[in-house]
Amino acid sequence: MKAPTSWTSALLTDVAVPIALAFLVVGITYGIKAGTITRPSDIPELMARSIKELSGVIVLFFAAAQFIAYFGWSNMGAVLAIEGAQVLEQLDLPAGVLFAGVVLLVAMFNFAITSGSAQYTLMAPVLVPMLMLVGTSPEVTQMLFRIGDSPTNIVSPMSPYIALVLGYMQRYYPKTRIGTLVSLTLPVAVALLVSWFLFFMLWFAIGIPLGPGVPVR
Repeated sequence: MKAPTSWTSALLTDVAVPIALAFLVVGITYGIKAGTITRPSDIPELMARSIKELSGVIVLFFAAAQFIAYFGWSNMGAVLAIEGAQVLEQLDLPAGVLFAGVVLLVAMFNFAITSGSAQYTLMAPVLVPMLMLVGTSPEVTQMLFRIGDSPTNIVSPMSPYIALVLGYMQRYYPKTRIGTLVSLTLPVAVALLVSWFLFFMLWFAIGIPLGPGVPVR
């Protein structure tokens, strides 16, 4: 399946096609057995419905792709990473302060972009090389990103799940408003943010590897 000298085999370079066909066959088979597909015209309708649910992420990926392309063309990513690394070297911040700053930066960005993959796509070209230049591995940067991203999803006004959760709450308590939801979830988000960060700092202090062959420092 893999070429002996490189990753240029037809199966690996076009792996999306067999994966898509496999999911298509399984999905159609399940739909016929479950009764949701009764005629051939049901298949494109169901596919269109799925694409509609992903339309927001697709648009974000398009914008992110353009952003990354401009970054690569203008070398702004490298410039910002180097300049930022120089500033961090001059500040000579302790690891805990630096990590806390990264987590808070990601948490603030999450109020504008709730898609974790799109947000990482936008921030990684600057954050990863900048922190690598001051001795922080990409794996640690990924951990810090997840710590800052996940707890604040529920309190972000841009989150698509806000309307869903609000609808469920109004079913049982009609007077519920967005302020009610935020007041209930904000303490949980802050507690998760702090506890996850402290847990990671303990992990970092002990020096436990993040995975096989991936030292934490």
